[in-house]
Parts: sequence; structure tokens; C-alpha cells
Amino acid sequence: MRKNIGTIDKIIRYIIAIGLYLYYFMSEVSGNLAMFILIMATYIVTTCVISFSPFYVPFGISTLKEED
Repeated sequence: MRKNIGTIDKIIRYIIAIGLYLYYFMSEVSGNLAMFILIMATYIVTTCVISFSPFYVPFGISTLKEED
């Protein structure tokens, strides 16, 4: 598994995940939508921690800076 998430991408993902967690815990949302929001936030944090996004692979995307 090759890393493909860069620093700026991680920061943006963490902000989105925090927003989703806040929406989940502070909102009146319930049911399937609530579970979807919680799963997406957890997925985003997990991909940040391991620096790998499986959705980038088929498209050959990498936001990681190439080191010289």
C-alpha cells in the first residue's frame, strides 16, 4: 500500500471529518443518515491516519509531494 495523501489533503479531510462528527453529535439527525455520516467521518479520519485513499488508486491520483 503506497501513500497517496499529502499534507494539505489531510488537513482538508480532518476539517471535513470534524464537521461531520460535530453535525452527528450536535444534530437531530437520526436513522440511516446518522449512521452514514458517522461512517463517512470515521472513513475520512482512517484514510488520513494511514495516508492512503483507495478511491485515488483507480484514477492514479496522488496529492503526496514527490521528494527529490
